[in-house]
Amino acid sequence: MSLLGEISKSSEALRYHAKTAEIAGQNLAHVNDETYARQRVLAREGVMYGSHGGLLTSGLESGGLEHVRNDFLDRRVVDEVGQTAALEAEKEVFDLLQAALGETLTSPQINAGLDDTHDSILAPGSLARALNDFFNAFQELSASPDEATIRQELYNKTQTLAKRFNDAGQSLEDIEYDLTQTVARSIDDVNRILSQLHEVNKQVRRFELQDKGKAVTYRDRRQALLEDLSKLMEVKVEDAADLNTGEATGFLNVFATSKDGQQIKLLDSTGPKKLTNKWNQDFSLSSNGVNGTDAKIHAKIDSNGQLGFLEVQNSGTLFDDTDGPILVSLLPPKPISDDVAANAQVAPQAAAAQGAVDVLPAGQPVDDGAGLSELLNEVANAVVAPAENLKRNKGDVFYFQKPDGETALWQALDNTIAGTDPNGSNLFMEITQFPNGQVNEVKKSFSDLESFDAGDQIYYEGKLYQATSTVSPVSEETGNQSSGRNYLKNDIFKFGDSYFQASTNIARNAELEVNLQGRDKGELVSLNVFGETGVAGSVVALGNTLPNLNDPEIKDPLLDATVDKGDYLRVDNGSGVGEISYDYYIALDDVDLVANPTAPSASEQFLKVSAFSETTKKVDDFLAFNNTTQAQELDFSNTEGDVLLFDGNHYLIKSAPDLPISDPLEIANFNPNDNQWKSNFKLFKAQVSADNPEEVVRLNSPSGYDVNTGVLVEVNLGLAEAVVSGGEIKGFNIINKGNGFPSNDAILIEGNEAGQALEIVTESGVLAGYQNARVNGIELYRTELNGLVSSFVEKVNGLHNPTDEPGGYLFGFDSFLSRPVMGNNKIMEEEYGLYGVEGNGTFKVFDEEVNMTLPFAETDTFEIVNSTPIFPAELQTNPDAFFVRGDDYTENLLDSPDGGQFYEFFGSARRMQHISFEGDPNYIGEDGLIGTGDEGRSLMLAYEEIPFRVEQGSQAFLLGDNFTFDAVLANPWNLAASLKVDSDLTPDLLKSSEATPEGASDIAYEIGALADGEFNLKISTLNADIGNKMSDLSDNYDHQKSLENLLLDQRRSVSSVSIDEEVADLMQFQRSFQASSRVLNTLDKMLELVVMGLLK
Repeated sequence: MSLLGEISKSSEALRYHAKTAEIAGQNLAHVNDETYARQRVLAREGVMYGSHGGLLTSGLESGGLEHVRNDFLDRRVVDEVGQTAALEAEKEVFDLLQAALGETLTSPQINAGLDDTHDSILAPGSLARALNDFFNAFQELSASPDEATIRQELYNKTQTLAKRFNDAGQSLEDIEYDLTQTVARSIDDVNRILSQLHEVNKQVRRFELQDKGKAVTYRDRRQALLEDLSKLMEVKVEDAADLNTGEATGFLNVFATSKDGQQIKLLDSTGPKKLTNKWNQDFSLSSNGVNGTDAKIHAKIDSNGQLGFLEVQNSGTLFDDTDGPILVSLLPPKPISDDVAANAQVAPQAAAAQGAVDVLPAGQPVDDGAGLSELLNEVANAVVAPAENLKRNKGDVFYFQKPDGETALWQALDNTIAGTDPNGSNLFMEITQFPNGQVNEVKKSFSDLESFDAGDQIYYEGKLYQATSTVSPVSEETGNQSSGRNYLKNDIFKFGDSYFQASTNIARNAELEVNLQGRDKGELVSLNVFGETGVAGSVVALGNTLPNLNDPEIKDPLLDATVDKGDYLRVDNGSGVGEISYDYYIALDDVDLVANPTAPSASEQFLKVSAFSETTKKVDDFLAFNNTTQAQELDFSNTEGDVLLFDGNHYLIKSAPDLPISDPLEIANFNPNDNQWKSNFKLFKAQVSADNPEEVVRLNSPSGYDVNTGVLVEVNLGLAEAVVSGGEIKGFNIINKGNGFPSNDAILIEGNEAGQALEIVTESGVLAGYQNARVNGIELYRTELNGLVSSFVEKVNGLHNPTDEPGGYLFGFDSFLSRPVMGNNKIMEEEYGLYGVEGNGTFKVFDEEVNMTLPFAETDTFEIVNSTPIFPAELQTNPDAFFVRGDDYTENLLDSPDGGQFYEFFGSARRMQHISFEGDPNYIGEDGLIGTGDEGRSLMLAYEEIPFRVEQGSQAFLLGDNFTFDAVLANPWNLAASLKVDSDLTPDLLKSSEATPEGASDIAYEIGALADGEFNLKISTLNADIGNKMSDLSDNYDHQKSLENLLLDQRRSVSSVSIDEEVADLMQFQRSFQASSRVLNTLDKMLELVVMGLLK
């Protein structure tokens, strides 16, 4: 070997020994660093080179660093620190819950206390103590019912108890709020750590591409970050591998599990996914008033994934629900769209085709930090919604892709098995609309005419429905081999060119094509179940047309002596005003009307036909010549109920304008859709007769929409109607809770579009602890506290005020009054068979003047019924019709300045026993002027005084006309927070007895006797539940902590720095360094001699 070769070899050895000494010193510097694994310098032979006599090596050189780690132990530590963190977080929340009751009880025994280790449940300031003092005060009142000081003391105890409940409720609110904020911060920490892991991944990759061994410092940092991440949430990691070679790339991929069981990459070479706890639960509701401001709403989800409460964070301004309810709908988050194409993997050949790739001398690609997934040949980090058809339960709401690629929201109409495709299946319904704002309320009184297409939504009797097929007076089954829906008795459908009326209820899938072809009018036909032998029901064939007043072939009992089978017969039903109103029948046999004078309605030889066709009218039909003015005028008098066809649209004449339209310009420009006529004309979608486009199909009476046949399906979204007062949103009345919503503390992967998210689950980490604490702690605490407050208030109020006297309650809950809604007149419908004859005035509740309090924890519904004996003109001959709508005497009374006070009312409530009314003659109207017709109103004496006023319309209210409105709890989610002492309560109004004799005390005694009853037991049980849970948590935490420490000790024995070993190594490495230095020094001198010899 040459002298220069020896010098090079010794230099490499010197550098190697210097590095070993440096690393030994570095190990000693990190002797107490838990995240550091001791390092060693790898040695390897240098490169070979040619020399005299053959190939020689350059000797020993550094091959990079290695650290002493056990991968199995590292992964176990990642798992166990997450379990410890979850228990610690859950325990933290339970500590706060226990403090919310003012207790420090940790004993698992219900009656524990009064010992050295546990405080009493009657600790001063506790809820249990306040409840016990309240009952004791009533016991004292029962002993001395006439003692004023005892009454004052009881009044103070009542106030104190309400405050303790409020404190407990407010503490719960604070804990919920703080927990939500803590979860949000924890998710921010997860995002931060994932970003840091991505950067460390890149550093590991960049370093190791240079063939200098492992990037041990970065790997130590990555392990520390993984443990920090595991303390926040459950993750799984795996080494990323090149798809072509299968070799490890140096990257670690991080996975989580979605709610539906998918393994989701949170981190790979393309970067991290962003997590959030936000989806659609915070939203705005736009004001429907000009220049109004939006309301801000926050949705709270219960433990079943259903809408529990809508919290108004900003009430907005200028909201108006006079013309219709204001609805909000809450949707589950949209699935994340397929972004594989956006992050598509680029094959190496494609990369080469795009341009030359820089390489290092050793052949590795240069990693500039961009396009890592392409360089590493890894699958792109795509998160997509599952495409498989899962098993669904009836009512489930879910997203699924349509054939055109659009993702739609579906609702299961029945239980289905896995693999059932919603597209084209009658077992599912695509939800077409999501109301957020004012909607039109569909009235029963228009159900004889209105039609709706499949997919249309209607708000009907307090619920939102969607049509699964056409809803119309007559259903269409043309082209169907079997019936596509259920039919009720007397429903009519059209099959082919013929009409059929159900004579029994008919189940879906009744065979039509075989059973109904070629049937004669009036024939009774039995229907089989399609493909089976069972009977689905029966129908009567009506022929190719429906009865029509103008049909010349229709029979009349006053004109015709006989009726053949299948003939239509019209019969005066006696309800017409100004013109005859007919019912229509079809003959089921040949009938001699003279020999058999039985009325068709009572004869089995006739069937009353449920629908008929009616000829529409045009504007010209209402033009009349006024002899006084000698001019044409547009007069709609006495045409209520007629259908106007105008500009291709159909309008129902609800009421005639007060005066005929006489101005020629107004007549020429008349449009029933103008805002000034909105109270007179209703635009609706009619079912046009197939035989005559100027005829519409109409039912005999507006008997309402049947929601039990499956044609109208209640939409199972989270839906609520806003409670508006003074132009502000005060609260919401939930009408459907929906399902499938993420929990309040859900962890979601954020999608590329607004509202997109994918929920992931975690079984460990602080986020799992907080989620468990909410479900097993906060939710349990809230429901049990709500149950305690509700039962306590109902029991005590019931004992203290058994006669339901207004102002006689001890406690109540803040509430709001909802929008009044006009109901159906049951008297006219059930007693006289008249539908849709209700008055068209308005009913105004002055809710902004009412500080409403409910004495029990549930919504109450009030109904105000007109008891004034006003009858419609159809019943003017009825002996009970003292007042008749439309006659001069009645109308003059109603049009007088005191006409609004003419009405008398009867009131009822779902819960309250006694409701009375009195006038409020001091009300002078909104304009503040007397004699303008808007003064005077009535007062309903219920839980509070509720002022209301009836505004007269063009058609007077009838006997039985009614309005309903609700008293809605302001905060049903947290009853303890909204509990209050009744505002009318004073010490003098505290009852000791309902009886008047002096010294009676039966009420006080009964309330006082509750001291040893269910309520103290409930508080004790609630404390014990929390105490038991905390005891279990403490035991589990101690066990888990010991397990974690054991693993950490095992890892330390493998990876931590030993001072003795490192000092010995350092001394050895120093000696090796010194030896190499002396060799190199000797070689240097030898080289110097050789060089000097050559110079001589």
